[in-house]
Amino acid sequence: LYYSLGGSDWTDDCDFLSAAHVCDWFDITFDKEASVKGVTVCNEDLKVTTIMIYWNNIYGTIPDEVQSLTSLEHLNLVGGPLHGTIPDGIGNLANLKNIMLLENRLSGPVPESL
Repeated sequence: LYYSLGGSDWTDDCDFLSAAHVCDWFDITFDKEASVKGVTVCNEDLKVTTIMIYWNNIYGTIPDEVQSLTSLEHLNLVGGPLHGTIPDGIGNLANLKNIMLLENRLSGPVPESL
């Protein structure tokens, strides 16, 4: 996800790819907007349930590998410019409750599985 979304150019790396466990990748900036740059949340089995990256200079395409996150409940990638299509397999994530892809340049149809 980090490489597919241009992570080396993010405004804040949010500890992605650090020595910290993926469940500890987190950054909230308390400025006048109390903005969130990036958050991952995990369940008790240490499986990723939430990925939120907001206004953090993300770009590129949503990688197909997202569909391998079988415990994913919330995927929020806001303020890209992400481009390309939404991978078909995302809709097959049985636990997915919310997907937010605002302020991007995605194209093509929304997968029927969503």
